[in-house]
Amino acid sequence: MANDVSNLQIDQAASFAGMAFLGCTPRMKFGSENQQDITKDGRLKWDLEILCGVRNQLQQKVENRVFKVGMSSRSNPGEGFEMFDKCELRDFTVGVSEKQRRHENGAKELTGVSVWFTASEIVRVGESVTAEAA
Repeated sequence: MANDVSNLQIDQAASFAGMAFLGCTPRMKFGSENQQDITKDGRLKWDLEILCGVRNQLQQKVENRVFKVGMSSRSNPGEGFEMFDKCELRDFTVGVSEKQRRHENGAKELTGVSVWFTASEIVRVGESVTAEAA
């Protein structure tokens, strides 16, 4: 893998016993404490915290994990949600890319991977229409 990036769609029904909203905060520009980051087309960047009951197929049990999920929106996508509201994420995706270190001789060394999660919108379980997420 030479600086490959892989994005995989997450099958929420197969992967999780349930999901609950914990919170939503603005993603700040790198190095800034008070300026929210934006996309190239002007949408604000947000970080959602989602509690997921992850199905552990090997041990036949459910393990709770908190996922930080990136989302861009013109307004706060968590507005109107209360903590622990059951939710679903549209276009829930995991991304993976290589971390490399470049040596003085120009050689590259794989040092690990970066993993991130994104979604296009958040909805309450059972709802099909949401406020603008685009």
